[in-house]
Amino acid sequence: MILGSAAGVVKELEKHGPYVMPKWLKETVGTLEAKRPALGKSLRALPYPILTTNYDGLLENNDRRAIDWTNSAEMQQIIAGGSRSIGHLHGIWSNPSSVVFSDKNYDRLLESEAAQSLQRAASTLKSIVYVGFGSGLTDPNFSRMIDWHRSHFFPSAVDHFRLCRTRDLDGLRAEHGTDHIIPVVYGDDYDDLPSFLEQFTRQDMVELSKAGIARDLVGESQTDFAEEMKGESILAETLDGILDRPMSDVILPPILIPVPHAEYINARTKKSTARVARLDPAEEIKLGDVLIIAAEENSGLTMAVKWMTLEASRFLVGAAPIYVPFQTCKKTRRPIQEQVRAEAQRQQLIRKRDEALPPYVLGLDDFTPYVDRISEAALAEIAESEALLTIIGCAQGVEDELARRLKRLGVSARVRYLGKLSAADIRNYARLVSPSDFESLAEQVLTALQVENLAKTPFTVSLLLFVLVQGGRFSANASQTSILDDFVGLLLGRGDPHDDARFGLDQSAREAILSGLAQTFVEAGVGGLTEIDVQESFQAVFDKFGWIESTSEVLGSFIDRKVLRRKGRYIEFSRSSFLHLFAAKRATLDKSFRSKLLERPIYYSAAITDYAALYRHDADLLGQLSELLKREYATTAHGSMFESLELAPPRLHDEGFDDLEELGSTGAEADHAADTLVMRDLHDDFFDNKDDRDLPPFPTTHEDDVPPAVQLFRTLDLVSTVLRDSDQVEDLDLKQAVLADVLEKWGLAMDVMHEDSSFNEFLKRLLIDLELAKPEKDGGKALLEELGKAIPAAITLGGIETTLSSRKLTLLLERVMNDSNKPPSEESVIMACFFHFSLREPGWPNKLTTLLRSQGNIWIVRNFLLHLLTYTFQMDDVEPDDAEDLLDLCALIIQRSSNYKDEPEQRRHRAEITSDLQSARLKSRVRKGYAKSIAVV
Repeated sequence: MILGSAAGVVKELEKHGPYVMPKWLKETVGTLEAKRPALGKSLRALPYPILTTNYDGLLENNDRRAIDWTNSAEMQQIIAGGSRSIGHLHGIWSNPSSVVFSDKNYDRLLESEAAQSLQRAASTLKSIVYVGFGSGLTDPNFSRMIDWHRSHFFPSAVDHFRLCRTRDLDGLRAEHGTDHIIPVVYGDDYDDLPSFLEQFTRQDMVELSKAGIARDLVGESQTDFAEEMKGESILAETLDGILDRPMSDVILPPILIPVPHAEYINARTKKSTARVARLDPAEEIKLGDVLIIAAEENSGLTMAVKWMTLEASRFLVGAAPIYVPFQTCKKTRRPIQEQVRAEAQRQQLIRKRDEALPPYVLGLDDFTPYVDRISEAALAEIAESEALLTIIGCAQGVEDELARRLKRLGVSARVRYLGKLSAADIRNYARLVSPSDFESLAEQVLTALQVENLAKTPFTVSLLLFVLVQGGRFSANASQTSILDDFVGLLLGRGDPHDDARFGLDQSAREAILSGLAQTFVEAGVGGLTEIDVQESFQAVFDKFGWIESTSEVLGSFIDRKVLRRKGRYIEFSRSSFLHLFAAKRATLDKSFRSKLLERPIYYSAAITDYAALYRHDADLLGQLSELLKREYATTAHGSMFESLELAPPRLHDEGFDDLEELGSTGAEADHAADTLVMRDLHDDFFDNKDDRDLPPFPTTHEDDVPPAVQLFRTLDLVSTVLRDSDQVEDLDLKQAVLADVLEKWGLAMDVMHEDSSFNEFLKRLLIDLELAKPEKDGGKALLEELGKAIPAAITLGGIETTLSSRKLTLLLERVMNDSNKPPSEESVIMACFFHFSLREPGWPNKLTTLLRSQGNIWIVRNFLLHLLTYTFQMDDVEPDDAEDLLDLCALIIQRSSNYKDEPEQRRHRAEITSDLQSARLKSRVRKGYAKSIAVV
C-alpha cells in the first residue's frame, strides 16, 4: 500500500516535468534538521562503517560524506573499512536518480547485481547493528536480503543485532525467532541511545585503518589467507579475473573418507559390503578439538589442511586461520607456539610476539611423531593448546601412532583420510576452468590419468588442466605423450622466470639429468636405485657436461618437484610413465641406448611409443617393428568373425538379439538421456573403482610367456601407435606396407582372442557371475558364442581408435584399399571400416559403403558393425550431411542379410527399415531436448 502511494506521488510529480521531483526532494528531505544532534554525533563517532536507508544527509559532516548505492566502488570501500563515508542504501536526496521511493525504484535496486552482492557480502561476513529501523526491515530490499541469508546460512555463523527499547524486546524476539538477528536493549527510552552508543566509540580499543575505521583483523586474516590459497592454486593461472573470484571458483573442498583410500576402493567393489561413504569436510570441522588428516604422498595434503583451517575459522566467525608447516618448528620448549606467534605477527594479528593472541584455528601440516625432542614437545602443546580447533596433516601410516600418543595425553583425536578424485570430481575441476567445454576437457584428463597411470589427486588434475588450456586455447588434439611431456615440463620448471641457466639448472638441464637416470635404470633392469647410486648417475652427467652441482641438492629438488620419490631405501620415478618418458628422451640422443630398447620392444613398448611421439621421423624404427607382425597365429574358420551367415526372413535392425541387449539395455522405454547416463555411470564406476597405485615400470611376466592373444594385442598396440606417431617419416611405401600388415593383423586378432582358451574361461565365469547363463537357452551357449565374438570385436575397435586412427593416415589407408598389386584382405577391409568409424571424418558413411560393397553377409558386419551404425544414427550422433548416407548404409546391410520372395517385398522391407530408423532418430531428438529442458530447469 505504501509503495503504491509512493508510486502515485511520483507519477503526479512527473506530470509537471523532470525538474519537479528533484526540487521536491530538496525542499523536503534536503531541509530536514536534527532534533537530537547528540545522536548524530554519537553515530558519527563510531569507528565502524555506517550504512543508512535515509535519503537525508543528517549524519554527514566534512569527515563523513554521503555515498549512494549507485557508486558501487565507493560502497565497496565503505563496507571493507577503507572509507569513512556514509553509505546510503536507498539513495540520497542530492542525487534524485538514486532515491528508492516507488515500486519501480525498488525493482531497479533489486535488479542491481552490484548493490545486491555488496549487501549480501556484508550480511554474510559482517555483524550488522540495525539502529532505529522500526518496520524498515520489512521493506522489499531488506526482507529479501534477510530471507536470502536465512536460506543460505542456517544456522548463521555471523550474528546481526537490532537495537531496541526494553518494551519492544519480547515482540522483536518473536519476530526474529527464525533468523540471525538478535534484539539488544539500549534503554527504556529513545534518549538513552546516544549514551549507549558512546561506549563503543573508544578508538583506543581497536586497531584503525588509514581511513580511521576499525579494522577487522581476524576478517582480514581470513581474506588474506583465502587470497594466498587462490594464488597457490595451479588453476588460478587458467582463470580470468582471479582476484574477483570467490575461493570456491578456484579451489574445491578436499575429499575426506573415514578409511584409507585402498580400503575405500575395496569396500566399493565388494557387493556384500556396504559402501563406505564420503564425509562432508564442512561438517568435520564442527566435531571435536583435534582432527587428524592422513594422506598418501603428493595427494594434496597441504591444500586440504589449509582449506579445512580456513573453513573452520569462518565457521567459528571470530577465529583467525593460522597455518604452520611442522618442518619450520625448532627444538625449543614450545616449538609450535613460536611458529604460531610468528605467523600471527606476519598476519598483523599481533604487534609483538608476547601479545595475547586472538581466537584462532591451527593448521599443522606434515606432522610426524618421530622427530627427536620436537615431536614430543609439539604433542604436549597440542594437548594444552588454546586453538579452538587443531587440524593435523600427516603422511598415511603414522596416523595411528599420532592418535595413540595424543590419547595418552588426554586428547581424543578423530582420524580422517584424504581420498582421490572421482570422475565427477574431475568434471567439477574442469567446469571451473572451462564451463562450456568441461565435458570434453574432463574426458581428456580422465584418459591421460588412465593411459599414463597418473595419480588421481587435485595437484595432478589441476596441472593436466593447465597443460590442456595453457595459452588460452583448448588442446583438443594433443597426444598423450605430448600432454605428459608438458605435464612433466611444468614440474621441472618450464616457464619459471626465476630459472636462469647461467647460474643454475633450468628445465632443459633437469631433463638431461633425469634422462641419464632413466638410462641407468633401464640398463640395470630395475625400477629404483639406492640414493648413492642415483647420485652417482647424476655425477656422471655433471662430469660429462662439466657442471658443478651438488648431487644431494639436485636429488632433493627432484623429490620436492614430485618427479622422483623415496620408497624405503630406494629412489624411484614418482610414476612409471615418467621413467618411460625420460628413457624415450634419452633414446632420441643415444643410438646405442635406442638399440637396447629395441632388443625387447614389447618389454620396453611404453618407452618406445613415447620415443616415436617425440622423434616422429624414425623410419628405421618403423621398419624394425614391422618385423614383429610376421609371426604366424593359428586360427580356424569355425566361429570366425568373418564367417558367412545364412540369409534370414526380412526383419528390422534390432530383432533377434534379445540376449545381447539384456547386457546393455535399460528396457524398451529407455531414452537417450538414460542410456547416456548409464554408459557414463559405467565408465565412471570403472574409473572410480580402479586404484591409482603406480604399476611396475616394465611387465612382470616375460613377453613370450603370455597367451598368443595377449602377445598379438601388445604387438599391435605398439606398432599401431608408432605408425600413427611417425607422421614425419617420408618413406610412404614403408608406411603403406606397415599399415596394410597392421590392418590385417588387427582383423586376425579378433579370431585369435575368440579362440583363446583363457579368454573363454573368463567369459564363462562372467556369465555365471552376472547370472546370464540360462538353462532354457542351451545353458547360455548361444550367448557365450555371441559374446565370444562381440567382446573381441569391441576391443579391436577400441584398439584401432586409441592407437591407429589419425587423419594423417587416411591417404595411406586409401592407397592400401586401392592397391591392385596387393588387394586388401577381408580382414583389412573391415578394419578400414573401424578406422573410418573411429575417426568420423566428413563423408565417412560413403567410405564405408564403398568398402563394404564387395563384402557379403558376414558376422562382423551383420551382428557387430550394423549395431554400431544404427545406434549412431538413432542417437543423432552424426553430422546432418552424413545422416542420409548412413541411413542408406544401414538399410543396405540389413537387406543383404535378408531372403526376399520378390522385388516388391524387398522394396517394402526397405521402406520399413527406413521408417523404423527415422522414427527412432526422431524419438532420440525429442528425448534429448526433454533431458536438456530438465537440466535447464
